Amino acid sequence: MPANFSARVILWIGIGMIVASALIQVGRDFLYRFVDADSLQDAANSWWFESFGVALVLLVPLGTLMIAAFFVARQIERGTDAAAQTGLNVTAAGVFWAAVVLTLLGLLIGGSLESWMGTLVAQGRPSIALDALYVVVSPLRNVVVPLGLALLPASVLMKKLETRSRADAVAPAASE
Repeated sequence: MPANFSARVILWIGIGMIVASALIQVGRDFLYRFVDADSLQDAANSWWFESFGVALVLLVPLGTLMIAAFFVARQIERGTDAAAQTGLNVTAAGVFWAAVVLTLLGLLIGGSLESWMGTLVAQGRPSIALDALYVVVSPLRNVVVPLGLALLPASVLMKKLETRSRADAVAPAASE
């Protein structure tokens, strides 16, 4: 990747990768639900169907890592004049706690998803509830934990940059 990408471009690349992975996941889930078994086997044996699996394996981690890299790149771009800039001030502590919450939320969703699906099927609920689980919760489960885990090292790097920025700001004041 070019080094001249701004933090905002890095963020949008990451979001694009995650959206693409979610659309692939939803497409595969609908294919499993609405295609008859004979046609599904032919589709599953095709090269393009396997490429969707490869895309999911690549897009989710890369997308979440790009979003985590956004916070570090933003911190680098801000430099020592962070106090002079306006806007949302995201700190390393904020990123760390967001990472913890996202990871725990993802683990909760992942642990409960099979139970929710089993309960809906056992109750004979309409397919709209199952479709909602497939369309919203299943891709969410696949993104939230990796995003939380990617944000943890990003918060450490941000803390190092914050410490360096404070040291650089104090050094000129001490020499005067």
